[in-house]
Amino acid sequence: MEYQELAERFFACVKNKQTKGVMMRLSEYAHGEQMILTYLYKHANEAVVPSDLAAHARLSSARIATVLNGLEERNMIKREISKTDRRKILVTLTPLGQVEVKKAIEVALSRAAHIFEQMGPEKAAAFVEGLELFLKLGIEVEEGKEEV
Repeated sequence: MEYQELAERFFACVKNKQTKGVMMRLSEYAHGEQMILTYLYKHANEAVVPSDLAAHARLSSARIATVLNGLEERNMIKREISKTDRRKILVTLTPLGQVEVKKAIEVALSRAAHIFEQMGPEKAAAFVEGLELFLKLGIEVEEGKEEV
């Protein structure tokens, strides 16, 4: 099979109306609020400033401020002035935020594990390995390390 044909099949799968929900859930986990919450959850013992979140999520400081405002309104995070450097604002998860993000991570992992179980161990492992390679090479192409 030609690589161009494989690329067409790949994009047909990704854009299929029936797979749209799956792709949207994956995207939600990897972007926006869920990405910010997960980052805060994994860095709970560190001082996290909005610029760290912006760099991690590749978002502007204005967009991060908007996301943080929404999360703060829902009592998922709190912002406070650093005691050691009053110029810095530290962002932390609230107890509610910790519970919600832990629950979201567990649901995402459970769904993926269930799908992998349906695929079987060989196909699941091959899929993950193939995806890791696809994304690694995709990053190299995006960064211009490899010409298209």
